Amino acid sequence: MLRCGRSYARGDCDGVHPNEKDTQVLNAQVISIATKLLKIVGAVLALYAVIAAALFAIMLQSPDKFAGTMKYVPWPAFVVLPFKPLWNVARKGHLAVGDMAPDFSLESPDHKNTFQLSSMRGEKPVVLVFGSYT
Repeated sequence: MLRCGRSYARGDCDGVHPNEKDTQVLNAQVISIATKLLKIVGAVLALYAVIAAALFAIMLQSPDKFAGTMKYVPWPAFVVLPFKPLWNVARKGHLAVGDMAPDFSLESPDHKNTFQLSSMRGEKPVVLVFGSYT
């Protein structure tokens, strides 16, 4: 039971216990802080999604454009962003096991000849090696 005592005569008593007022104020402050934190987290997640989508769009570009853009990306971005899953989707291609390889041409190491894959089909096996044996 709430007793106002002398303060009731001065008009200080409104029928609510002082601890209840403190609790209401504290609840309002907690709700305000939680709302602000949710807005900040939402904004950070939205920014992350936009950056990841931009990275994916860059991955869909030609290798020259991709390399030209990626040279400006700082290395910590590769840790924070989902680079590998995006890369696997962006560069998956349309070939399946057993499909015929798409036609392409390559210059010889001495730059004197050009080899085209379609000109070698049916003649002899073609092996492409990417990498170095040194």
